[in-house]
Amino acid sequence: MTSHLHAHGIEIAVKRSHRRKTMALKVHNGEVSIHLPGHCPLRIAEDFIASKSDWITARLAEQQQLPTRSFADGSLQPLFGEYFPITVTTATGRRQQLDFDGQTLRCQLTVNHTDETEQVKSLLKKFYRQQAAQQLIQRCQVLAEQYQLSPRQITVRHYRSRWGSCRSNGDIQLNWQLIQAPQPIIDYVITHELCHLQYLNHSPSFWNLVARFDADHRQHRQWLKQHGHHLIF
Repeated sequence: MTSHLHAHGIEIAVKRSHRRKTMALKVHNGEVSIHLPGHCPLRIAEDFIASKSDWITARLAEQQQLPTRSFADGSLQPLFGEYFPITVTTATGRRQQLDFDGQTLRCQLTVNHTDETEQVKSLLKKFYRQQAAQQLIQRCQVLAEQYQLSPRQITVRHYRSRWGSCRSNGDIQLNWQLIQAPQPIIDYVITHELCHLQYLNHSPSFWNLVARFDADHRQHRQWLKQHGHHLIF
């Protein structure tokens, strides 16, 4: 359930969920939202927003300064933390396709009325999803065996504002866009979700387990906070 309120000249989306137990503020693509437990009084949310006004302003300013990601011919696209050029060509009577030879992403478009950028984005998303379905799941299986933790099922899916999740039934889901990140970052997210199989919370015991498997987890978490938005499109 979503409504809106205005505070300090900013429109803020109010999203409620009966499954949520805590409040959370999020700033994504220049939009601010506050996520509340189902019966949380709005005045408490307003007080919380007021206490975080400087933080909201800073995050919005940061995002406004970010360069827009380009999908034009010759632009660089990330995969496992490396950047590869993409070539874009258009031809009549040929199907859309994207091929990767290990050095260049070759994007073949069709002549139609669809915006070229949207065609490229669509093909890239399909390519990334295919890579994620293979590589992320396989890596999760390897780390799970190494850590002696046993997920019930591993899948990839789309999330707008999180990199993965672990459900109470033991299912682990990973954001396909994670495939663009460097391998240590991918491993951190997978490790984080695997550790939730033992601790379905963010208690000190949980973080101690994460640290046992990833001594640099704080740096990896910070990398996601600073650079993760570049991978979302």
